[in-house]
Amino acid sequence: MNNFRKYSLYHATIEEWTSILKLAHIWDFLGVKELALRELEQLVIPPLRKIVIYHSYAIDRRLLQASYMAFAIRDEPITIEEGQELGLETAIQLARAREFVRAPASGGKRIKDARSPVNVAGAELDTLIRDIFRLSLPDQESRTSQQNPRDEVPRRVNSQTERTPATQTQLRVGTVGTSPASLCTN
Repeated sequence: MNNFRKYSLYHATIEEWTSILKLAHIWDFLGVKELALRELEQLVIPPLRKIVIYHSYAIDRRLLQASYMAFAIRDEPITIEEGQELGLETAIQLARAREFVRAPASGGKRIKDARSPVNVAGAELDTLIRDIFRLSLPDQESRTSQQNPRDEVPRRVNSQTERTPATQTQLRVGTVGTSPASLCTN
């Protein structure tokens, strides 16, 4: 039987209720966890923050439907920072939901396996992928490696090669092609 009142006499912030929820979750205080959840449900919490809080403390995900929907229908895609906060599984599920929301409709019904059309191709697609993944052009990489030849680690170290701290570490862990006896020397 739950002895907590169903009305609230408490005036706390999202941060304070989240702290209470965290401790109740850790200590398995179900009544306090229910109280914190009830109070959080009365507050306006941004979708990202709500998803992260509820996932962190094993709150029923059905309570997050509105937050998931907000991500699915918003114009902007999920950012890298948001994806890191959400976690891989949730970020991919939300991206998948966004794809389905944007799928073409036929006769007022969504076509289950349909996907939105690809509107970018060729050089424009190459540029888009380079920008999103922060890739440099292949010729820029070769120029960068030619400008910094000292950054390369020698493939083989022998008695005539100068042993830098990097090659000494490699010798100790055996990543450079050397004999076992040379691993014992500094």
